[in-house]
Amino acid sequence: MRRYQLALLPVLALISSACFCQYDPYAHLFTTQQPPSENVVGVYILKEQTLSTEGLSFLQGQPATIELNSNGTYTATNFLLWKETGAAEYKFDSLLSMTGNWKIKAVGTVSGGDEHTASWGIVFDPVLDDSVVNLTNNEPPHGLIFTYGDPDSGDVMIFEKTQLMSE
Repeated sequence: MRRYQLALLPVLALISSACFCQYDPYAHLFTTQQPPSENVVGVYILKEQTLSTEGLSFLQGQPATIELNSNGTYTATNFLLWKETGAAEYKFDSLLSMTGNWKIKAVGTVSGGDEHTASWGIVFDPVLDDSVVNLTNNEPPHGLIFTYGDPDSGDVMIFEKTQLMSE
């Protein structure tokens, strides 16, 4: 064999053994059993975002909340809106407060080996933004994860359920 052919063997072996699998770093948190709506009703507060390095400074000390009411309505207050500035790059755009309707729906799948299981989330009408909203935890309390762009990038906003209820 020629020298350049020998040099290519390790590269070819690496390429052929590489896993071109997708992996959402938050998929293990997704709800895979449809929860009853009474377990989802409540107030959720933004705890973390990974779209920028600025944390929650955009809120200037104010909470970002989403309240899911038992009558199928929601109220979002100080919801962070993002502008996509490049591939998997986001910039804070503005805060949004609005109301509408919500429902639980299968929003994707989670893979485990050769099996695919539905992941459950929330669909807002009107929508808050272009993200996919997954519920977290198969048991209460649930949380909300808003995923932006390619799920493998890990660009998310994470909301946790609080004990506050204004109903």
